[in-house]
Amino acid sequence: MLFWVLYSELRMWIEITNGKKEGAAGRSLLFFIGTIKTYFTKIMVNLVKTLENYKNLLL
Repeated sequence: MLFWVLYSELRMWIEITNGKKEGAAGRSLLFFIGTIKTYFTKIMVNLVKTLENYKNLLL
C-alpha cells in the first residue's frame, strides 16, 4: 500500500512537471486528483490502524 502511494505521487509529479503541453488546467486537474487520492489513502490507513487497535483490545 505504501509502495502504491509513493508510486502514484511520483507519477503525479512527473505528469505535472512534463504536463506543460497540457496547459495550466491540465496540471491543476492532475494536482487536484493527486490531492484527493492522497487524503483518501491517509484516511484509509488511519481507519485500518484504528480497526487493528480495536481488534487488539478485544483479543
